[in-house]
This record gives sequence, structure tokens and C-alpha cells, in this order.
Amino acid sequence: MAKKRKVMLFLVEGKSEREALEILISNIIKNELVVFQVMEGDITSDINSTPQNIKKIINEKVKFYMTESKVKKSDILSIIHLMDIDGAYIKDEKYMVEDNQVKKGFKYYPSEIHAYSKDKIITRNNKKSGVMNVLSSTNQISAIDYRAYYFCCNLDHILYNEANLESSLKIDYAYDFQDKYFDNEIEFINFMLNSDFTVKGEYKETWDFLKEKINSLGRYSNFHLFFSDFSEYIKDEYNDVL
Repeated sequence: MAKKRKVMLFLVEGKSEREALEILISNIIKNELVVFQVMEGDITSDINSTPQNIKKIINEKVKFYMTESKVKKSDILSIIHLMDIDGAYIKDEKYMVEDNQVKKGFKYYPSEIHAYSKDKIITRNNKKSGVMNVLSSTNQISAIDYRAYYFCCNLDHILYNEANLESSLKIDYAYDFQDKYFDNEIEFINFMLNSDFTVKGEYKETWDFLKEKINSLGRYSNFHLFFSDFSEYIKDEYNDVL
């Protein structure tokens, strides 16, 4: 009887992340089943998320996936959470700008966050950074291996160098990115491993780096660590790159 494939469960904020990355990562992984579960939003800054309940919230997302897909907990190899940083470690108000042109959400610049009020930025950053501190130091959720990788200040910033990409363009950019690296996955791996945005160091060091100065507004990612953390599951033809 053939060995059952294990699931690598990726938790992502939106459909564009899935479109940009799912096929590429599936082509890089040996035999495991790569699944991108779209959470329809950023749970790290959700109004209902706190450092005290965030692991429970993620566990509920995983249980929902298991029910919908008829997958057992033992079938899940790992939970891989891809998250946007969104300048959340900025505490100094001199980097926060009240901007009446920003009707909702936030705008990100190399040394500034813009929103309609500073209080909105302060509240969001305190909540989100607290939640991310918990998740970045978490190794398991409900006895399933868990790993959090970041795109800073967001995924669009890393993949397309566009920190404030309009929502209407996200899927188009994702398709273009997928087309660029499809059947050229070795270049995708090189892109993540050897770019200016690649944060060197061990896992904890890459997270500590975000808390320094205004780094959480910069263009940085630690997703390259995925390839070493899961090297035993990477297809042999990519070993020379890693």
C-alpha cells in the first residue's frame, strides 16, 4: 500500500498569496501535499485576537480545515504561517503620520506609517506585535509543528516591491509572479535566499531583527528559512541551491 501523503498546511491572509506561491512550493516539495488555507484577513491584527487567545484561534482555523477536507491531525506534517509585519514593531510616534487621505487601513513608507489617526496606529501595533511575539516563539499548536515566517512590511513588498499595492491588482501581480517562476523554481528559491531583503541568521535572530529601529517598515523576509527548516522534503534537484 502506498504511503499516505502528509499535509503541509500554509495559513495565508488572502487569495493572492495562494496564487503567487502554492504551485511554486508544491513543485519544490517532494511528496507531501501542499495546501494553502486562506484566512480571509490578518488574524494577527484582528480585533478579536489577543496574545492570550491567538493559538486557540489558529487551532480553530486548522480544525475547520480538517473538517472540510476530512483530514486527521496525524495527517498534518506542519502548520506554516505566512504573515505580513505591517510596521507593527514601530513604537515611536515620530514615525506615525496622521493622514486624512488614508480613509481606511494604513499606508507604509520606508520611515513612516500613515493612517487617519495616530491612535489607530498605536492600538494596532500594540495588539499585532504582542500577538506576533507569541506566535514567533511558538513551536507547536495542538501538538502540530508550527512555524511563522514573515514578509515585511507585507508580501507584496517582498514579491513585487510594492508596499501599498491596490487590492484590485493583487491577483494580477500574483499570477505574473507565478508565471515568472513556474518551471523555473530554482530561481524562485534563489530569489528568496539571496536577495537584499533576505534576513540572515537563525530563526529567533530574524524575528529579533524586526524589533530594531524601524526595521518592521523595511523590505525584509525570513521565508528563506523554510527551505532549510524543511530541507528533507525538498526535491533532490534543488539541493545544490540550498
